[in-house]
Amino acid sequence: LLLHKSGNYLENFGYILEVNFILSLKHQLLELLTKYCKNIKFLDFHYERQINYQLLNLIENIKQSINYLSIDIWYDYIETGGYSSIILQNLGQTLPSKLEYLSLNIYQIKTSDFELFLNNIQDTFIKKLVIKNFQSQVDILPFIKEYIMKKKRVKYLAIKGSSLVNKELISHKDVVDEFKLYNIKVQ
Repeated sequence: LLLHKSGNYLENFGYILEVNFILSLKHQLLELLTKYCKNIKFLDFHYERQINYQLLNLIENIKQSINYLSIDIWYDYIETGGYSSIILQNLGQTLPSKLEYLSLNIYQIKTSDFELFLNNIQDTFIKKLVIKNFQSQVDILPFIKEYIMKKKRVKYLAIKGSSLVNKELISHKDVVDEFKLYNIKVQ
């Protein structure tokens, strides 16, 4: 009832869907947000269970208003294709043409999924892009250079994980200098 009456006034929403939170309630919350909250500008979502498509529907629904988006996937089920894969395969198609901030804390990145995501955001300018890659041994830096750096799709970039051996991108001076040539500030 609260979201039904005042959902259009909600501009900032962050939520951690805990492991013990009943799955049907997670679905219900996302359905209510999608139905009644059209003006969310800041969305911070931490989750771990089968709500990927509902989250993507919510993002599509608030596409005209969203400026700040943070998605944190705690763990993954690789044998089912993985939640990270579903997000990476579909998120790029739901993003608006401009975002102030996008943070992706991904449990495990598959090369093909990440490349598809980057290809799908070619028409999106992201002022600040933050990527944390927790478990993957995949080197995402070449893809970042090809799809983000050379096409100047971000202004600020931060990466942790990947082939950087759990170091942040900023600790690699030669790479930082290369990004500077494209007016991208590594943080």
